[in-house]
Amino acid sequence: MPDQLALLEGRGLTISDRAAAQMSLRHIGYYRLSAYMRPFQSTDGTHRFDLGTTFDQIATLYSFDRKLRVIFLDAIDRIEVAIRSALTESLGIKHGSHWFLDPKHFAASTNHAELLQKLKDEIGHSDPRKRAVHIAHYYESYDVPDMPPSWMIVEAISFGSLANLVRNLNLANSKSVAWLIGLQEPALKSWCLSLSYLRNLCAHHSRIWNRVYTLKPTTIRQYDADLNPNDRTYAQAVSLKIMLDKCSGPANWAQRLKDLIDGFPDTPIDKMGFPQDWKTRMIWKS
Repeated sequence: MPDQLALLEGRGLTISDRAAAQMSLRHIGYYRLSAYMRPFQSTDGTHRFDLGTTFDQIATLYSFDRKLRVIFLDAIDRIEVAIRSALTESLGIKHGSHWFLDPKHFAASTNHAELLQKLKDEIGHSDPRKRAVHIAHYYESYDVPDMPPSWMIVEAISFGSLANLVRNLNLANSKSVAWLIGLQEPALKSWCLSLSYLRNLCAHHSRIWNRVYTLKPTTIRQYDADLNPNDRTYAQAVSLKIMLDKCSGPANWAQRLKDLIDGFPDTPIDKMGFPQDWKTRMIWKS
């Protein structure tokens, strides 16, 4: 730790409380914190810090990002449950308990056999050790069909697998699910994937401040001004707010986000794509 502190000081970082800085490096890690240092460092290979940059700034920025991930995960949790419910209600009731076994319910480009195999692997079809309690009960009680009903599977698979299932639905089925969520069909497929990616970032403690996203929510005309550009954290926040409004009912999520940002006034939120007037925009007033 002393060597790391000396390295940072040698690059021009001001460290006022060495004990606190050493504690952060020990329990957070130099590599993780370095992601929050880079925007304050030169790109000429010397990694010199901008004049006046302090370790407290870096630690505060990390704390903000950690709290932002918690707020995002809360929204994703509620949206994820709503998507699982919509899939079960729209397709389970419409097509029966084992609709997913019939390839006609998926897009023509879907490799149905591969999709089923992935579902089987995830629920522990051939490995009882992987089975959730409700999945185990099905296999102990029934032989036909050889997979549990859709509502059991939908609750057992990961959000990533759920998003992949939605992405591969045929147009009629994806429209049915989108209608229950309150989204346009293209947005449902795109946003499920981008939210799955965002969830994984948050759950694995990855940085979302200053991130440029490879999986991003597609823009839709009604919200074009807030979703363009769509590769920054602001667009992710917008998609969360829209989906919460449509499928979770009244909540204080937007206010919690505003309060967090207000509580860290020195955080450069422009690096997350937040426009200067974001709080006064209509989407954040409802």
